[in-house]
Amino acid sequence: MRGLKDISLFQQTLKKIPIEWEGKQCVHELKKFNYHWEQAEWQNFYFRYKFMQSVYCEQTQIPGDKYGKDVFDVKGEINWELNVATLKTDFCTVTLSNTATIHKAIAEHGYHGEVIALCNFAYDDNNRSFQSWHENLKGESFALDEIPTHCKYRKVRASVHTVVFLILKEEDLAKLPTVQGEVESDGKRGAVRYRLNFENTEQFYCKVINLL
Repeated sequence: MRGLKDISLFQQTLKKIPIEWEGKQCVHELKKFNYHWEQAEWQNFYFRYKFMQSVYCEQTQIPGDKYGKDVFDVKGEINWELNVATLKTDFCTVTLSNTATIHKAIAEHGYHGEVIALCNFAYDDNNRSFQSWHENLKGESFALDEIPTHCKYRKVRASVHTVVFLILKEEDLAKLPTVQGEVESDGKRGAVRYRLNFENTEQFYCKVINLL
């Protein structure tokens, strides 16, 4: 199966990546290298940045292949997407790339890979102190009373518990549910994406690395 050599390489990469992430420190590090530090979901970009930084070598292409507007994070034998998901939930899922892009990658290389860091998170306080700090760092104003009550609290700290390596082939895609993409800045609906439920990973080739 293509992709297994990649997993062997990536396992060595994990040894170079910290498993405790302090939000402010991570944002400052991303800002230093001008890598998506403004994003509210800083943990996703921090994992991608540290993983790609650690795995860079002759056996990898960073970023991976591009299909239309979509580009994968890393390519070895196959293309890989990097994701972060919350570990302690009743229904642990992660949204993957859009369906057309994954189909194209599999058509070209036979398989598609996912690297997913499952984390335990700590969240912002009632005053949204972390969110206020982050907005001020971006030079933007922050007013607690202007934030809608349904707005999610920002993650302020993460502990990486488990990393999942998943390899998908064409016939696996029919087993994945799909979700309509969110409305984008131009008002159009985003592309339909696959969604992975971690309770059903036994259906696919899956290697799990416990870090905590």
